[in-house]
Amino acid sequence: MDEEEIKRRIIFGDSAGYGKPPEQNRFKKGQSGNPKGRPRKASSELSLTDQPMLSAVLAVANKTVPVRDGGEMTEMSMLEAVVAATAACAVKGNARSQATFIGLAQKAQEAEVLERHRSIERWTAYKRTWSTQIADAKKMR
Repeated sequence: MDEEEIKRRIIFGDSAGYGKPPEQNRFKKGQSGNPKGRPRKASSELSLTDQPMLSAVLAVANKTVPVRDGGEMTEMSMLEAVVAATAACAVKGNARSQATFIGLAQKAQEAEVLERHRSIERWTAYKRTWSTQIADAKKMR
């Protein structure tokens, strides 16, 4: 190798080295370096049969407990009692309870709006279906 060849390789980077793998080992244009991609995240869908702990939690959450509400005793589910206690602490000024309760309230409102939209869509589809059937029946007369 003469001096010109060495200069050319240094200037134009034809030689392999750190950060410059040999040409045959470089990624081809349009080919991914990770063809299989990142593995999917584990499914977050849980069923009660797969998760016995969940069914135990639900059993306890739905159990009724006596709760003092003002001056009288009432019964409510454990879950309702915890939410009521969180709300009571939030009203008293507990910042963590306020953040928790506001987050729960927002999720509940979002779920309510989503359910309302689904209901409207169902009834709209129902009306459309029956309107066309009624119109067809009138034409058949």
